Amino acid sequence: MPKETFFNLPDDKRERLLQIAINEFADNDYQNASISRIVKEMGIAKGSFYQYFEDKKDLFMYLIDLSLQEKQQLLGKIDIPAEANMFEMLRFVFQMQVKFDFEHPRLSEVGYRAIYREVP
Repeated sequence: MPKETFFNLPDDKRERLLQIAINEFADNDYQNASISRIVKEMGIAKGSFYQYFEDKKDLFMYLIDLSLQEKQQLLGKIDIPAEANMFEMLRFVFQMQVKFDFEHPRLSEVGYRAIYREVP
């Protein structure tokens, strides 16, 4: 998880860093994702990155956590009728996943990489 200094960043800088990181991990597998590219695009020194995160794995796991939090929020908004059977409940969950994928395509790619292709 990020260090406290990350959460002390201005909102716009924190969001920009996350978007750059999401794009890096969406475009590259974990092994080839580069902190150097992230900090270069961000315009910060590499040492600054380590004030925010322990290492690349820490950042990657935070992105996975963000993805899960977003999905939980979407699940919380789904109104599944109490009388819904298992198949109806599955349909609601799948619809939520599709909605998440459309609303957060790059973050979805990071999540799919973690689940289906690679784990740090």
